[in-house]
Formats: sequence, structure tokens, C-alpha cells
Amino acid sequence: MNLPDNRNTSVYFALLVCCVLTLAVYQPGLSGDYMFDDNSNLLSNQALAIESLDLHELSNAAFSSRAGNLRRPVSMGSFALNHYFFGVDPYSFKLINLVIHLLTGLALFLLARLIVDSYRQLHNTALSPRIARWLPVAVCGLWLVHPLNLTSVLYIVQRMTSLSSLFMVCALCLYMIGRRKKLAGRHGLSFILTGFIVFGGLAIFSKETGI
Repeated sequence: MNLPDNRNTSVYFALLVCCVLTLAVYQPGLSGDYMFDDNSNLLSNQALAIESLDLHELSNAAFSSRAGNLRRPVSMGSFALNHYFFGVDPYSFKLINLVIHLLTGLALFLLARLIVDSYRQLHNTALSPRIARWLPVAVCGLWLVHPLNLTSVLYIVQRMTSLSSLFMVCALCLYMIGRRKKLAGRHGLSFILTGFIVFGGLAIFSKETGI
């Protein structure tokens, strides 16, 4: 019978605490209204007010933005779906932004863990296992509550930035997994290409910063 690893349980509990703390920190701001570019990009954009999940309506909504050379269809599509399922209440838009922020934090935890484990394995085997376990938690926690990320959560239209960041971090995670597999003599190119093409593409079409 395999008993659970208490060290990993502590790490996952700490991640849960980081997420709950982030929810508590952002809760007061979720009741805020639309502001600045939210009005021109979201409220005044009638294409986002889709009435069905018809492909034509979704396509029109996704390519309805004039912001950026690529028109940011992934982000605009997410706003359209947000409008379809939850209406125009800004609370729901901000809440989805917060969920994206939490997912990015957890993806950063995974990325940091992959990097630290690789560093420990390839360059510094004497690195403390305790540091290897808890440094990724610290990275995740700092990201989640850092004031720098405030506008990308509570400024609704900045979901474009948050989505791009989420997909970029996912792409980097797949790159690290692929590299680790190749170093172990296994096939890892499919992970690298999936990260580069699929998640890299999603990042770029969320906002051009993904490039």
C-alpha cells in the first residue's frame, strides 16, 4: 500500500492557501464597474452580444476588434462567450479574469518546478530538496498577489494580456517537458511543437505580446 507523500500534500495545501488568499485580495475589486477602454472595446461593440453559439456569430465577435494587427480573436471570442453565458454584468467578466489569473499562477508553479528540478538534476545535485519543493510555491504565490497584476485582473479588457500570459506559460511548460524527455533519450519533440504552435498561437491571437 502506497501512503501519500506528506511533503507533497503540504505543497499542494500551500498552493490552495495562495489561491484562497488571492481570492480574498481581489474580492473587493470584483464589484467595480467598466472603465476606460472597457467601454469602447466591450460595451459599444454590438458584435459581442451574441444570441447563440452559431459559428458565424462567434466568428464575427472574435474578429470584431480593431485593436492590434491580428485583431485578437481568442480574447474577443472569450468576451463574447462571457456575454452569452453571464450577460453584461461586469462582475462576471472580472471573475473570469481572476480565474485566468489563478490558472496562470498554477501554470507558473509547474514551470518553476520543472526548471528547478532540471537545474537540480543537471547542474546542482546538492540543491536542497526542500528548496526544490518550496521555491515554485513562492514563485506562484508572489505572482498571484503581486500588485503589478492588478490591472490585468480588474481592468476587464486587459484579459487580452492575461490570456496571452497564460498560454505563453503553458507553452513554456510543454517546452520544458519536451526538453526533459529528449535529455532522457525519449521523444519530446511533439511536446515542444505543441507548445510552440498551439499554445504559442493562442497567446499571439490573444494579444500580440505573445510573439
